[in-house]
Amino acid sequence: MAKIKAIFFPSGEYYQRNLVESLGQHGVNASLSEAGWGCYLPNFVDGLIAQRPDIVHLQWPESMMSLNGQRGDSEQTVRDITGALESLTAAGIRLVWSMHNLAPHERIAPQTEEAVYSAFAAMVVGTMHHSHCGKVRALATYPYRGAHAVIRHGCDQNPIGCDQKPVGWDLTRTAARRELDIPDEKRIYLTLGGVRRAKRLETLIEAMRRRNNDRELLILAVHGQDEYTEHIRSLAQAAPNIRALIVNRAITEAELGTFAAACDAFVFTHGDVHLTSGGPHLSQTYLRPQVTMDAPYAREVLGEGGFYFDRDGDQVENLSQALDSITPELLEAKTRILADERVEYTWEKSGRDLARFYRELL
Repeated sequence: MAKIKAIFFPSGEYYQRNLVESLGQHGVNASLSEAGWGCYLPNFVDGLIAQRPDIVHLQWPESMMSLNGQRGDSEQTVRDITGALESLTAAGIRLVWSMHNLAPHERIAPQTEEAVYSAFAAMVVGTMHHSHCGKVRALATYPYRGAHAVIRHGCDQNPIGCDQKPVGWDLTRTAARRELDIPDEKRIYLTLGGVRRAKRLETLIEAMRRRNNDRELLILAVHGQDEYTEHIRSLAQAAPNIRALIVNRAITEAELGTFAAACDAFVFTHGDVHLTSGGPHLSQTYLRPQVTMDAPYAREVLGEGGFYFDRDGDQVENLSQALDSITPELLEAKTRILADERVEYTWEKSGRDLARFYRELL
């Protein structure tokens, strides 16, 4: 049987790289396109067709809507993108789409973005969802014509699975805390990622400020460089039980590994703004339970491996109560749950399931 040839468009994210590597173990000749985030799909149609792939696996629509460094916001953008999808289809290429979100994280051109997302849904032959709850939301939002499959977002793991060891996986809690100059007896929470209003960082900072517990410390490792980032910085610096690392670049793997090894639990307050969240998979990777807003994706992925707080009512108080519920025994029990259940989230399994889906579509 000839190998399936698939091209991921665009390239650049660890998500695509891990799936490409795993697909190679399951009879698929997968590769990354030459285009990265911020490209314009119509400019790459001829090059994609010339490579004669069986499948072009599309990622975030907004990643391929930019001309001259700016995301397109016009009817012409929609026509161009739709025409590109039609040309690829006319060349006999099957289009598959990873449904990461219902809309971009940053809404720059809402009407245009919605129209492009709708065009994707109408034209791809297969859509890959990362959760059952996400599939339900996606089907309720856009009219699709193709097939659907739930294929889990993988996570880096060791020793389970065949994935590359995440940085810091073998660093002990004591060694990591010594490196960070944090006493062993403190309970450490960790949150990280880009600074965006939807992440409700004010809720987390205010909860820590109100608690004013010198036995707790929040490591706030986030990145941004706008006025809102400076607002978050000023709030965090006023709380003695928060250590803020707020930079204008992404947190490095080495920094993440050290912070994760030092912490007792991750904390995230953004809920289910988007279909897929990387937060639950950090808990799977580093085997640290997570305190998180009760949301469908977190519930489906983490199950009993999470501590949940309600979005309704006083979110600051709800979060504080969730933090109060944590005991050493529960942390240990939830860590065991994460270790037992993350076998369903290896990149190897994701690649195997995706290869099977590709074959069903050809």
